[in-house]
Amino acid sequence: MMLPTRIVFGNEIIEIAKENEDFVVFNADTKTCHLEHFEESFPNRAYSFGIAEQNLLGAAAGMASCGTKVIVATYSVFLCLRACEQVRTYVCQPQFDVMMLGTHAGLLTGTEGASHIAVEDLSIMRAIPNLTIIEPSDAVSARIMAREAIKFKGPLYVRLHFAPVPDVHQEEDYHFTIGKANVMRNETNAQVFRKGMKDAIPIGLGYLAVAFSLGIAARNAGMNAFQGFLMSMLNNASAGEYAGITVIAANSPYVVMAIVTLSTNARYLLMSCAMGQRLTPGLSFGHRLLMGFDITDELFGIAIARPGYLHPWYTYGAMTVAIPGWAVGTALGVTAGNMLPARIVSALSVSLFGMFLAIIIPPARKDKVVAVLITLAFLLSFLASCLPVISSLSEGTRTIILTIVLSAGAAALFPHKEGGIEHDA
Repeated sequence: MMLPTRIVFGNEIIEIAKENEDFVVFNADTKTCHLEHFEESFPNRAYSFGIAEQNLLGAAAGMASCGTKVIVATYSVFLCLRACEQVRTYVCQPQFDVMMLGTHAGLLTGTEGASHIAVEDLSIMRAIPNLTIIEPSDAVSARIMAREAIKFKGPLYVRLHFAPVPDVHQEEDYHFTIGKANVMRNETNAQVFRKGMKDAIPIGLGYLAVAFSLGIAARNAGMNAFQGFLMSMLNNASAGEYAGITVIAANSPYVVMAIVTLSTNARYLLMSCAMGQRLTPGLSFGHRLLMGFDITDELFGIAIARPGYLHPWYTYGAMTVAIPGWAVGTALGVTAGNMLPARIVSALSVSLFGMFLAIIIPPARKDKVVAVLITLAFLLSFLASCLPVISSLSEGTRTIILTIVLSAGAAALFPHKEGGIEHDA
């Protein structure tokens, strides 16, 4: 789930306030951090100053001088420019305990416009003596930083962002101390590649078993073991290959085979679009093309489950195990599939369901909405296979329709709550 750091940080401040009564919140005329909801639970600890950032900082310094920790929330641009003198002289020179939350930092400010863009804030704030600056990178770090920021004594500037960002940290592994650095990732391409191979081992073994039945179908269509192997190496998709084998058996033209295979595998277009949002900005076209070569249901599942941006070498490692497993399984099916009883061949496909369960259960346990949507997807998929008109569509087309319907319904019924935003000028 992608969330803006400003929202996560503000929500965590509200949670902290339930157990800590030693601070108050000062808001400008904004709803940038969800701290407008602070007043609902703690009306005697919340103060709104309107479009008056200089007064806001002056009052915060005054209350902090009496020994009370003050949290100030406004836009970064108005904090560092409009109230710069108050930050420098009133808060930082006497080293008062004021936490300044500056939101909408950087170039991305949504619909707020050029007046709300803050690109000067780091240069200005770093030049002010006695001021400490922190900036969370994702929701995980925002929650943990909020708790560390509450314990910090002295002037503190927290730089927060408007747009949702993917998580790059794991909750259980992330530790933060103000003034100390964390190594985010020091893995080489080779290490990431090996990680992808390791994660794909169950998938490759599952493919080896499931592809047996595909190999039998290929043999019945007149293909030998090498042809079956090559087919699965170049087209790692069971539905598309079954459709292609049917076209081969019917001696249809190549163009028909291409159209049928494309329509059957159309659901992977949606998966590739989703994966495209997780790639590092500026990733070369060559890497994108290679990663798109083998987007299967299972490889998509393990890739999308990784936190942060998706490393191309992780995908390559997974492909190195998954593709040969599928291709070898097909060749074995062509060679020896007919020697096995039909029940055993059918039972081999159970491994595919095992892989799906391993992919969907962890996120379903963490989020009830995800669990409901997964259950609903199973039910609707079954109904779609039985309904007169919809059942006549290809499996890939039905998957696309169900994905759009479910995702649109989930977005409408369970939207990410980011709070309202009002203009400050």
